[in-house]
Amino acid sequence: MRLYLMAFIFSIFSTTALSSDVLISTDNQFGQGFFYSHQNDCFVITPAHVVSNAKKINLLTPDRKKHIAKIEHIFEEDLAILKVESTSKPCGDINHQPINDLDTILTVVNNGEIFSMLEDASLMRSPIDIVAVNHNEIIEIKASDSNRGLKQGYSGSVLYIANSISGILTEVDDGHGYILRFNHILKLIEGHFGLQKDKPPHKNNVRKTFNDNITKGQSTNYKINLT
Repeated sequence: MRLYLMAFIFSIFSTTALSSDVLISTDNQFGQGFFYSHQNDCFVITPAHVVSNAKKINLLTPDRKKHIAKIEHIFEEDLAILKVESTSKPCGDINHQPINDLDTILTVVNNGEIFSMLEDASLMRSPIDIVAVNHNEIIEIKASDSNRGLKQGYSGSVLYIANSISGILTEVDDGHGYILRFNHILKLIEGHFGLQKDKPPHKNNVRKTFNDNITKGQSTNYKINLT
């Protein structure tokens, strides 16, 4: 109860910071993406399949301004970096950063929201439930409301869990969505730009999950920093 109360209070102050940065339109499809700034250049991160065969890539930002981008790099994973070609750069000075450790969050929170930008630049928020977690790359989700199921055409929509950016939607299949985790995305981006640093191994690589069995008389404590 305390966790959800804290998350609700925090969301009052942080909702305006949660968004999908870009609506992407190509010759034959739409997608979503988020901004990444590097050395005064502006980039957009999106699933590769959204732009892989595009002759022209158009961007629409929340202020309803239009921009043009080109493919900077495509990874082996379904992920691409686009470089914004417009004279005016829509990127901010600060890149997206999670406010909480995703592995820790996933031990106690099993829902979130998908943020998608529509063609009029308005924002659509879709509540989701977490179905399964691959600790390295993928989070499987489904719509919380079966009447508002996940649909094709929103690839790249940003997932927020406990108000923290957690990944982007890369695939929808039979009502289930597949999220490429943000920590994995960041690792790929930083590797591309030569920014990746060696990190010491985590003290405990074995994570607790929702399916833990707790014996009678046993208690388990979790601590999450939501500030």
